[in-house]
Amino acid sequence: MPRIHKPDWPKKNETLFNARTLTQEKLDEANKEWGLKGNLVFKVEKNASEPFVTWAQGKLRAGETGLTPFDDLGELSSDVIKCRDSTIDKCGIDPSCTTWRSNDTIFVGDFHELRELVRGADKGVDFNELLGLTGVGKDAMIVVLRVKDLLNVRVPCANGPSVICPNRCQYDQEDLPLKFCEDNEAPVSKVSKKVTDNYPVVGNIAANMNLCNSDGAPFLGTGKTSGGVREFILHAGLNTEVEVIYVIRLKDALELIIKDKLTGSGKRRKKTRRRPKKRRMTKRRKYKKKRNTKRKSKINKFLNK
Repeated sequence: MPRIHKPDWPKKNETLFNARTLTQEKLDEANKEWGLKGNLVFKVEKNASEPFVTWAQGKLRAGETGLTPFDDLGELSSDVIKCRDSTIDKCGIDPSCTTWRSNDTIFVGDFHELRELVRGADKGVDFNELLGLTGVGKDAMIVVLRVKDLLNVRVPCANGPSVICPNRCQYDQEDLPLKFCEDNEAPVSKVSKKVTDNYPVVGNIAANMNLCNSDGAPFLGTGKTSGGVREFILHAGLNTEVEVIYVIRLKDALELIIKDKLTGSGKRRKKTRRRPKKRRMTKRRKYKKKRNTKRKSKINKFLNK
């Protein structure tokens, strides 16, 4: 009887393949560090015409405002309305919040962590790879926000806990290792029933990221990217108050961070000019100054006549 071969990956992406299985080791590593190093988050977009960037530019220097970047793009979906009507607590959100283009689908990073990574990086490092960015080119933009209430900064894992949840990311130990796809070995599959049933919040995110397709993004479900950088999601809505701090080209932002001129204060540090030292008064200069004073006094007397 001839053997039935499974279809080969077009170009097997080992990073994507490894992301499809959540292990206790990955979870423990991600849970070592928790919370934000302040209240500033950043989001990278492909170019200045992206809706989130357009919204941010309109809110720059406008003070605190509700986080509703996509509300004007069309009618709000039933999941968006359901999510906003539901109550969110420190350690979980309603699954309707993470469906396609619902409220909790805005991925962001910790701005202070970004500064530490960039300033500590080796010369010539690939920042896209370092930050886990895909499809980002020279026109990429970065938006930096100050979030008033950290309850609205969630971690994309388990039940979607906030950064102030004392329990961190928690999966049932009996479920680990957890396979995200029905067939982890296949190029194209779908999110496993075990994930969608037991962890619908993270299951929705995995589906949005196309984790189970060969062209998907390597979503780990731990709150960290495949590059080791922590990632978060914002809970959008009128009640989520934020302040837009920067809207700037990513390339320019990285250069300014390296020079320590983009600190998160909303202002770019300017180079302070040193005052020139006063020249020492020599006998010849003293004589010239005295002579010039006499000349001026003579001219003034002449003009007053």
